[in-house]
Amino acid sequence: MNRPDQLNSRVVTVVFGLLVLFFFAALSGWIYLSMDIMRTTRETDGLAGLPNLISAAAGFTIAGVLLLLLSFRLRRTGYTLRQRDAELRAVFDFSSNAIAVLIDGKVDRANPAFLQIFGFSQVDEPLGRSFATLLAESDRSVLHTYMQSIFNGTMASTPLVVAAYRRDGQPFQAQLHAKRLPGMDASGVLIWVSDITERLEYEAQLQRSAAYYQALFDDNPHMMCVYERKSNRILAINHAMLKRYGYHASELVSSTLDQVIVEHMLPNLHKIQASESTDGVALGIWETRSKSGELILVDVFSHAVEYGESPARLIIADDVTEKVHAQHQLDISTARLSRLFASNLLGIAFVSANGFLTEANDTFLELADRQRTMLTEDGIAWQDVLQSVQTAWEDTIDAKGHSRPFEAHLKHRDGSEHAVLAGRAALPNGESILFIVDIADLKQAQAALNESEQLYRRLFDTAPVSLWEEDFSEALGYLRTVLKQHPHTAAEALLDDPQVRQAFVERIKLHNVNQTALDVFGAQTKHALLDHFRQILTEEAKHDLARIGCAILRNETATYTETEYRALDGRRIQVGISWGLGQTGAQSHVLAAINDITATKQATEQLSKLSLAVEQSGNMVIITDAQGEIEYVNPKFCLTSGFAVDDVVGKNLQTLDTEQGSHEAFQGMLRDMLGGREWHGEINYRRKNGEQYWCLQTLAPVRNASGRITHFVVVAEDISERKFAESTIRHLAFYDALTELPNRRLFRDRLELLATANEREGASFGVLYMDLDRFKTVNDTLGHGIGDQLLQDVARHMQQVLRRGDTLARLGGDEFALIVPDTPSADFLSHIAEKLQNAIRKPIEIDGHHLFVGVSIGIAMFPNDASDVDTLLRNADVALYRAKELGRDNFQFYHPEMNARAMERLVLEARLRGAIDRNEFIVYYQPQVNLDTRQIVGLEALVRWQSPELGLVSPAEFIPLAEETGMIVPIGEWVLRTACQQMRQWQLAGITPVCVAVNLSARQFHLKDVDSVIMETLRETGLCPSLLDIEITESTAIQKPDETRLTLERMKSVGINISMDDFGTGYSSLSYLKRYPLDTLKIDGSFVRDINASDDDPGLVDAIIAMTRSLNIQVLAEGVETEEQGRFLARLGCRVAQGYLFGRPLPAEEIEPLLRRGYV
Repeated sequence: MNRPDQLNSRVVTVVFGLLVLFFFAALSGWIYLSMDIMRTTRETDGLAGLPNLISAAAGFTIAGVLLLLLSFRLRRTGYTLRQRDAELRAVFDFSSNAIAVLIDGKVDRANPAFLQIFGFSQVDEPLGRSFATLLAESDRSVLHTYMQSIFNGTMASTPLVVAAYRRDGQPFQAQLHAKRLPGMDASGVLIWVSDITERLEYEAQLQRSAAYYQALFDDNPHMMCVYERKSNRILAINHAMLKRYGYHASELVSSTLDQVIVEHMLPNLHKIQASESTDGVALGIWETRSKSGELILVDVFSHAVEYGESPARLIIADDVTEKVHAQHQLDISTARLSRLFASNLLGIAFVSANGFLTEANDTFLELADRQRTMLTEDGIAWQDVLQSVQTAWEDTIDAKGHSRPFEAHLKHRDGSEHAVLAGRAALPNGESILFIVDIADLKQAQAALNESEQLYRRLFDTAPVSLWEEDFSEALGYLRTVLKQHPHTAAEALLDDPQVRQAFVERIKLHNVNQTALDVFGAQTKHALLDHFRQILTEEAKHDLARIGCAILRNETATYTETEYRALDGRRIQVGISWGLGQTGAQSHVLAAINDITATKQATEQLSKLSLAVEQSGNMVIITDAQGEIEYVNPKFCLTSGFAVDDVVGKNLQTLDTEQGSHEAFQGMLRDMLGGREWHGEINYRRKNGEQYWCLQTLAPVRNASGRITHFVVVAEDISERKFAESTIRHLAFYDALTELPNRRLFRDRLELLATANEREGASFGVLYMDLDRFKTVNDTLGHGIGDQLLQDVARHMQQVLRRGDTLARLGGDEFALIVPDTPSADFLSHIAEKLQNAIRKPIEIDGHHLFVGVSIGIAMFPNDASDVDTLLRNADVALYRAKELGRDNFQFYHPEMNARAMERLVLEARLRGAIDRNEFIVYYQPQVNLDTRQIVGLEALVRWQSPELGLVSPAEFIPLAEETGMIVPIGEWVLRTACQQMRQWQLAGITPVCVAVNLSARQFHLKDVDSVIMETLRETGLCPSLLDIEITESTAIQKPDETRLTLERMKSVGINISMDDFGTGYSSLSYLKRYPLDTLKIDGSFVRDINASDDDPGLVDAIIAMTRSLNIQVLAEGVETEEQGRFLARLGCRVAQGYLFGRPLPAEEIEPLLRRGYV
């Protein structure tokens, strides 16, 4: 037992003995006191002291009991102390921790574990030994300080690590924990000793492992991170990943992977999250985003790991962004090369080291006129394809490997050549790629451009207007630089600065001037004016040039200014300049047309001095304020326009009503007014009553002394009569009103000039006469409006393929003519004719109709085919007629033998023109018969021409000629009058009257007074209108449907019968049949003629008959020649027919017996 335990036991024994002694002493005292009280009481009072005795007895009794209880408690405490001492002894002796009690630094007691850790075999071996001797000498001072802090209470009893030695001298690392013993003197200490050698070695090993981990994870060049599988929370992330994504570790650790993975990739992450696999998995390429938002493509590998106690996954990611982008660019480049090779823009061929073509695309083979099979069968050397190569093959690539383009000609198999631009690219092993581009059209375009440029120069140099060319490029460059330095200042404001304006003007270069400009500015030579350009500039002119520079910056293309220049002789010149502005790449060129308006300016100034004469002026005068509000109009304006003063004063100038064609001019005037500029031009206004009137009008600003515009003055002259006269003269005299092409008169004038030039210079020229094919069909079918638009489009198409010096004219109708000067050969004219035909053959779309027309062309050359203009035109017309005879849509050159046929046609036309006057026409009549009764129900009047010289001329010969020449109209009127007279004579002779049908041509029907002519004829002959049947064809009816309907209704209203002839050959539309007031529909003979030979025609005839029945229209079949046809038509419901079966057309005297009989 240790000393504290012994001390406690002794204290308990002493206390207990003292209590026993006190108890007996108290008891003895109580007995003695009791006895004394009793004795005293007996002596004095008997029982009077008994209460005191009892009280004392009770007090001593209680004290005794308490003392006994206390003694029992003390004995029990002593037992408890002894039991606890035994328990502590067991803990001390059997503890696995080394424990010792130190008194004054020496071992007073040690447990077995202490003996074992220090290597003592006997219990008493360490007792009395200084504990410091068990430690390394270097740590003893540390122990002393540690113990002092324990005794002083200045330091918590924290562990102390020291080096110790076992009894055999073996060192080990010990951890000490000391505590002062309570209840003892200050030198008592309880100390615990632990051997931590193995633990320190383990910790060192852990530190080494941590260093390895840092090298493999933190410093790994591959991006790596560890995340908790359950929550996707990032547990660790290495430097490489932090650096690539631009984050700090604190920004990502404890966040989730969702922060860096693109949203649509999250299902891939969730799939791995749900997987129980512990194997490494290649996840492919993921899309992620850095902190800055950059898209980063990473190739991801994932492996299951344990991080602490949490299941986690390790991600290893490789940045493949550049690799993927490079592959994408490679794919794009490959696709482009494939498309380039397959395209038709560039001819490409591969050339082997020995100079043979190994592969080529279709474009190359087509340009070279080669077949693909020739590449492998015969072999094609590049020298056999490329001809006229001026550059050696080796020199087509420079020292840097770049291609040097060169021009060459591709030799075709037929020996012809084709111009190309070629280039070559070198490949490994001596191979190369050959590129070719078709430049044949480019060569032609360059030649045309050169010709155009020469023409421009000739026009420029010889123009009667002063022209000059200026280069504003350097000046505008300077102005743009200044604008950058003053970004909030407008160009106009900058150029108001005299220094900036002067610097701007000095950079303007005058390139070229014409002779007229030299005359205006008093210069003898171009160089004199070009060298002294700035000498002629006044301050006003410099301001003007500055305004032009600002206009170019605003992308304006044209403007007009008035300013003052100084001639080289010092004269002041007022000029009006029309500026043509434009840019070509970085160049800014200006073309100026300069008019000397000095006299005009003086007249204007004089006019301002004579303002009192405005009221009596013969011209209209309007004065507005600076905003254009009308303040004054003179009486002439009111007289001309019909407006009163109150109608216009107070209103803006732009409220004046103009015709649509003058809107642009009027708006231009308003723009110039807003810009403070003068305007001069012509405007077509409307009077108050709606009539139009033309004005030659000038608008001018009125400035005060400071130069500010205060008013505008408009002076206008009514030029309506002059405009009408000019327009009429110009268009009627020289130009076609529809196409704006030269007319026959201007065409003839130019021919005369060329013929005169031929006599002087010997230059030949050609004439092409042209007629449009199928134009009449379009005109008749779709109407004159469509026909007119077609003529306009055809004219434009022809002009687009002609040269500038060629003259294309419209002679009338669909007739055109072309003069081709400087004709080298007939082949040249053939080429032009082919171009014209190709241009006209292109489909033309008008109002939803796709129209196709052709052209027949007759060609004659001067002086080869004629020595004068009249003969030349006649021969060209003969060649045109021959082209038409050969099937149209072709061209023919004049040959002398053509004159014979032309003469026949001319003779026929000449005879035809006088045939009516000579009574050479005869009307034949063909009966129209009821199929059931064979009764004659009508006659059709047909014209025949009995010429004394030509005999009986077939209608097929003279009717087309009559249509073409317009003679069909008088012939038609003669037939109508003759037929009506004959019918009236038969009626008066007692013959039963029948209806006579007269066919009207399209030209005759669409005359404005056709119904009046018919009614007048009926009145003159006395024939009842119900006995006249007017026949028109389908094509005639649909030319002008509304006009046709009105004309037919007027005829129908007086009782005239209306028939539709040749039905089935045109549109055959039910819709337009319902539109017209028809009585009879005549089925064309072509349907009837083939009624037995075709399975379709009976169905068509049946359909036509059914259609007429539904419309309550009578049907008449033409061309019936057999009884079988008649019976078939009767079965279908056709009741009336005509044809050779019932009789041929006969003159009046021969048809009269049939009429008297009444049937056939």
